[in-house]
Amino acid sequence: MKTLRLLCLCFFCIFVLCLQGCAPEKLQIAYYYESYCASCHEDREFYELFEQYAPALNHTPYVLTVENTAQTGREDFLERCDRLGVSEAERVLPALFIGDTYISGKDAIAQSLVFSLPSQESDLQADQLPPDPDPDAEVALYFYTSPCIDCSRTSAWLNQFKSDNPALQCESYSILEPNGLALLEACFSQWEVPAEARQVPILFYAGGYLSGVEAIEENLPQLLSTGALQGFHYPELHNEADTAPLSLLSALGAGLLAGLNPCSLSLFFFLIAGLQMQRPFRFYLAYILGRGLMYTAICTAFLCFAGIVQTIQISGWMKGLQIMLLLLSLALALLNFGDFFQARAERYGRIHLQLPAKLRSINQRFLSRVQGVQGKWLLPLLVGAGVLMAGGEFFCTGQVTLAGLIVMAEAQIASFAVLLVYIVGLSLPMCALAFLAVCGKQVFELTETARKMMPVIKFANGVFFVVIAVYWGVQLVL
Repeated sequence: MKTLRLLCLCFFCIFVLCLQGCAPEKLQIAYYYESYCASCHEDREFYELFEQYAPALNHTPYVLTVENTAQTGREDFLERCDRLGVSEAERVLPALFIGDTYISGKDAIAQSLVFSLPSQESDLQADQLPPDPDPDAEVALYFYTSPCIDCSRTSAWLNQFKSDNPALQCESYSILEPNGLALLEACFSQWEVPAEARQVPILFYAGGYLSGVEAIEENLPQLLSTGALQGFHYPELHNEADTAPLSLLSALGAGLLAGLNPCSLSLFFFLIAGLQMQRPFRFYLAYILGRGLMYTAICTAFLCFAGIVQTIQISGWMKGLQIMLLLLSLALALLNFGDFFQARAERYGRIHLQLPAKLRSINQRFLSRVQGVQGKWLLPLLVGAGVLMAGGEFFCTGQVTLAGLIVMAEAQIASFAVLLVYIVGLSLPMCALAFLAVCGKQVFELTETARKMMPVIKFANGVFFVVIAVYWGVQLVL
């Protein structure tokens, strides 16, 4: 029992610390300008510009600072420049810091701000793009943003140029729209645009791109006259693979592994022995339902607690926490492999990861009293028994559950669907046993089958924790 308590306590403490370490740091955004004019409002101009790109930060916590270096912000500006190694020649106002990215000059800020923010979510799919145009058609893609002087100039020039050349099919996209930005990033990748040319206005054609207002105005007429705009193909969109099925399968597998835990099954066998003469399937389901509700409450409480804990910033500890989780997972793997050898040799008294005999005796006496109840109160009492037994057996099965919760929280794949699938997997072994009992299988036959499976279950638990240890090892390397 002491081993179980210690392991669960270690997992819980590291779970709390790991959630804190996984909390994302707030993105630091600072804008500096210099103005001695009392009636000028350059800060308002930046706020209006920033509001247009704010949707890109919907899921990113950030702190925005706007300072006038003519008043209070000069020392802070110089300190940031020194920290990032910005040369004296590049210290031009207005200037914008986004994390470790530095942008100077009003036009440069307007043109490059969107590319320095976290990527916006887009549901743009390849089948939403129009089909590739006729090979002989003169086609180009033009990208712009509204608060950009160069973009306004290019757009006006381009509108006139299209009027004078009706054969030109020039499609325009605003990067303020998530789909427009997603398409632009795909074009950057397809045309292998270097970092210094990734700006707006920019125009893409079959053989390359034109970045900047001067490049577009000077070169587009010649490209049109030489047929260089023909043979255009839309870029390939590399949408991220849907990882939901994999997450659900992993949750189902972890639930099945936890559901096959001998601690849980031994109590259920005792319940079957007391109810088998009646063979009412709904009685077994009532117990399984109570157990599932308790595990749902425990997991939900942990995940809700995670939302509170993640507001505390200790991300500097993350490497240490990952090392601790790696070592703890290896320890659990070794204990389970040790139990595997003991179970295979039928030395069940030497198994470490199991409920102690005293606690099993208390649980069995409680279930005996529940089984003695007759009539309409038996069903709700069995639900309550499932709740109470689940709370006790969590000391044994909780090692798998807590390990899964930590990984889900760190990988940010925790959701109600994943939790529901885990609880279903947790309940399936007992549902199968209840069905066999109702169909006439004797308790002795079921317990013998479970006893023979114990070495396999212990070995599977060991493999599970080895996989968890490998996961944390990979996180340490990355």
